[in-house]
Amino acid sequence: MNLQQTVQALEQNNIQIALDIGVHSNCSIDSNCPIAVELRKLIRESGITVEQLLEGFAASQETPPDPLVQNNGHLPEFNSKLTIQIAGKDIEFELNDVIAENLRYAIDRKLREVKQLGNNITQIGNSLYDIYLRQVHRLRNAKTLPQLEFSLRDITKAGCMITTDGDNYIFLFPREYNPQWIWSRNIRYKLSDKDIKTIKRDMIVEYVISRDSKILQVRVLNSDGEKMTHYHGRHGDCWGGFKLPERWDKRLQSLSDLTTQIVASLATINKDSPMERQPPGMPHIDELMGRATELGEEGVPSPVEEVAHPEEEGTAPRRWGGRR
Repeated sequence: MNLQQTVQALEQNNIQIALDIGVHSNCSIDSNCPIAVELRKLIRESGITVEQLLEGFAASQETPPDPLVQNNGHLPEFNSKLTIQIAGKDIEFELNDVIAENLRYAIDRKLREVKQLGNNITQIGNSLYDIYLRQVHRLRNAKTLPQLEFSLRDITKAGCMITTDGDNYIFLFPREYNPQWIWSRNIRYKLSDKDIKTIKRDMIVEYVISRDSKILQVRVLNSDGEKMTHYHGRHGDCWGGFKLPERWDKRLQSLSDLTTQIVASLATINKDSPMERQPPGMPHIDELMGRATELGEEGVPSPVEEVAHPEEEGTAPRRWGGRR
């Protein structure tokens, strides 16, 4: 026996030893350990016999019976009823019913979650399949636009950029929006230098042309590529009396010349029919008129020009608004 077992055997014989065995608890009782020597001395003085000591040791090694286990080794009977007291009255509940109900609820909720997840996955799958079918349909019906062949010299000279959008060509001509005149009731006015400088800005003339050379759209964009709002342009653009052609002759120079005419048509602001009276970043149209200088009635010969060219026979004098 070690010292710990010896002390327990003594306790079974109602003998309490006031001896701290500490870390020597595993030392043998018949060893030379100083605590063992001291404990043997106390045993002799107590008068306990070896037989009593061994019986005490045996008793200390027995496992105490489980209080829940009865004499026959079976668990005691129990019930699953829960009793709570409300207003001084005892109310009983069957825990089996409560547990079963909660279990049914938890399983039903989990089944609903799984079903909902399945429905979501089905919807996502159907959506992806629809996208796949649309893409297949688009690719099957897509036709490659014929390649345009322009020399680098022609493209540079025209100052043009070319791209595509679906089944259409896109031509972009960077230019300047630079109105010089304002017109009202057949009278032409010259804008003030300050207003000309304020209004002037970069713009892009955009042409959308189909594969069969039909001009589908002509727009004025700002330098960011967005639709530019000006006095005669909001969602679309108004070119006054200038009429755009319906088809393109497939020459880059034709679009360059058309762009020049469009820029010229925007140089005059018609005060009588603006789309925007004050476009963003530009003066109000009434302010333009207030600072403008009257030049004369449209279509009436200029006396200055008549005197300047008296010897030219058959040449009509220039009129305001006319083109050279």
